[in-house]
Amino acid sequence: MTPSDVTLTAMEAAENSQDIYGPFDSDSSLMDALDAYASLISSFLFYFQT
Repeated sequence: MTPSDVTLTAMEAAENSQDIYGPFDSDSSLMDALDAYASLISSFLFYFQT
């Protein structure tokens, strides 16, 4: 199995310090960021589903 183009692009961005978020001060701040991201993705998927 080989990595997808999305995975390879994300890895390259991370190696170049692009699209990186953090460090987080606490577990709760990390979870807040993840929740916000999940909400954004959910809204995006709902919008394009209809």
